[in-house]
Amino acid sequence: MILPAVSSVSNDAALPFELERKIFEIAAQNDLGCAVRLISVARRVREWIEPTLYRIMIVESDVGSCRYPPVERPTDGPLDSIHLERYTSHCRHALLQRMDIQRTEEILKHCKSVTDLALWSIEGNEWSPTQSFIDILASLPLERLYMDMEAVITYLKRTQHNIDVFLGNTFLSNLTHLSVISTNESFWDDWAWLKLLPRLKYLALDNHPYDIAESTINGILGCLNIELLILFTPDDNLYWHIGHLMYTSVKDIRFVVMLSINRNQSTPDWESGARGGDNFWGKNT
Repeated sequence: MILPAVSSVSNDAALPFELERKIFEIAAQNDLGCAVRLISVARRVREWIEPTLYRIMIVESDVGSCRYPPVERPTDGPLDSIHLERYTSHCRHALLQRMDIQRTEEILKHCKSVTDLALWSIEGNEWSPTQSFIDILASLPLERLYMDMEAVITYLKRTQHNIDVFLGNTFLSNLTHLSVISTNESFWDDWAWLKLLPRLKYLALDNHPYDIAESTINGILGCLNIELLILFTPDDNLYWHIGHLMYTSVKDIRFVVMLSINRNQSTPDWESGARGGDNFWGKNT
């Protein structure tokens, strides 16, 4: 008896569309290396996977290991502008480190939807913002920002006729989390600009002057709708010294003194928070 030929692939064996998509998305979320390979499976899979693959962008110019997405050909080479717009269209979290201001601007101007931005060691911390940089920053829907604010505020005070309106209504008006890096004592003599950020709830001061005034801490806690204020210290001795002084004079449960995060751990800590995990802000903050 001759049996009719049966196709080795049956339509009944195909997974439902939504289930197939969910499987690919979970695989990509659990292993980015796997996600890189999965985008070659089919066009529909690439469309499912790319938002996960490119949601977080980390570019560190002097780091030899390749971070994803590959927006630069070698680490010190030209930007891969052909694919940059596609990568950044999905980007919601971006960390740029040890880069010059021109390259920083070139990347940021494509990151139109980024809400979480870390800018570390831009031009070695010896930098001055340009108007184009300020315009790009003001155009982003930022909710979390980690950067040296001293140079930015100094520039705004020098160039903006009405800094109150600019800060509160245009620039960083959606900001809820701010980590201020590389500040000096004179900068904190005038912290009133913080009051112009209407949604700010979480504030961290890193690399601050060790003798930052208690009145500054009390003033910030007293005048702002702050839910958490973190003061980082660089070593154990200062941690105990400053912690003791501050906790005896600043009696507020919203105030916390913490050891500064080791440089080698700062990027993993930020990335953990960007992926929904725990970081120095705490989980779910």
